[in-house]
Amino acid sequence: ERLVEALKSNPVRVHLSRTVRYTRQVFEYLKGLETPATRTLVESLYTDGGLLEGPLVQQSQVPDEKVVNEVDRIIGGWLAQNLCSPEEILLLSRHGRRGKGSLANISSLAGIPVVDYLEQKPGCICRSSVNKAKGLDSRAVILIDFPIFESLDDSGYELSFFMGASRARQLLAIVALEQA
Repeated sequence: ERLVEALKSNPVRVHLSRTVRYTRQVFEYLKGLETPATRTLVESLYTDGGLLEGPLVQQSQVPDEKVVNEVDRIIGGWLAQNLCSPEEILLLSRHGRRGKGSLANISSLAGIPVVDYLEQKPGCICRSSVNKAKGLDSRAVILIDFPIFESLDDSGYELSFFMGASRARQLLAIVALEQA
């Protein structure tokens, strides 16, 4: 308690010498997202090889009308394998407004209620936009409403994609939109 009180008026900045929050698979995926826009972020990821093993990052590319089915399939698989609980799942869209995006009107996935992150409740899956996710992390993240990373030609979208993907600690799925 004394330490907490002392730190309130004198914040301490800590710089970790290595990345420890990701599984090896998520870490390696993030390292592969290097572009001129993301280079500084990617270069700040360092490990001595001591990361935990986890599931592979799931990537799929589907038309907009099939995003709900794909996300439902991923969540159902994670829950069936007991890899996470519903409240450990965070859906992140590139769209900032609540009424936009592939899951705009969805109230449940895999039979689990979906709520806005600010309204999170036990037993519910949370959703938010990548822009509002700075500082958040979650055991499981599904990134939606982006095209595949390699097709992005806007540095802002590249940064948003990286930031969204980097919110996942152990489970990451990318459900990319097929380009017309």
